[in-house]
Amino acid sequence: MKYNTDCLVQAIVDDVRQDNDIQDLLEETTDIYSFVTRHYSIDNLGDARRKILQALVLQTIDFAYFIRDQAEVRNFCRSCI
Repeated sequence: MKYNTDCLVQAIVDDVRQDNDIQDLLEETTDIYSFVTRHYSIDNLGDARRKILQALVLQTIDFAYFIRDQAEVRNFCRSCI
């Protein structure tokens, strides 16, 4: 079976780029949580900050599902190659 090497190379480049983007997002999320826990007590947050923190938690959950889904798709695709 003959593969188009340009397509394979581009797929690998895209995969690496996505891995880097996910890593950057994970580091940013970790930095935000570190900042919040270092500077604020959850019990003493005002309503506005509590809403922001709730939105951050929901976004983090979505991020976790995204990573899980990407890992499943990638493992499937790699097993096909």
